[in-house]
Amino acid sequence: MKGLKELKQLDRDRLTALMQQELPAIRKELGLTPEALAERSGIPAARLEAAESGGESLLWNEFLTLLFLFWRNDRSRSLVERRNLFPAKLREVLSINRNQHKPTPL
Repeated sequence: MKGLKELKQLDRDRLTALMQQELPAIRKELGLTPEALAERSGIPAARLEAAESGGESLLWNEFLTLLFLFWRNDRSRSLVERRNLFPAKLREVLSINRNQHKPTPL
């Protein structure tokens, strides 16, 4: 249960707020409309647009969905890494190693 305890100690609010702040730039750098990102992530476009505009906060599960989606592609992964959206502690708790996953197109 050590991983669960460490996961609870992560600053989820800071991470979700950071993703919310960076999401418009990441999406634009990837050339994705809110609708295209919604289709790939399963998060409704209206929800993504509300989060991007600051009207609603991202939920932790939405943060993780976007994080894992972006992590699967080399280009989007580098955007996530530069913005420190997937800190080492979170990768460790989730046992994610970037070399263990074959990149896929976004």
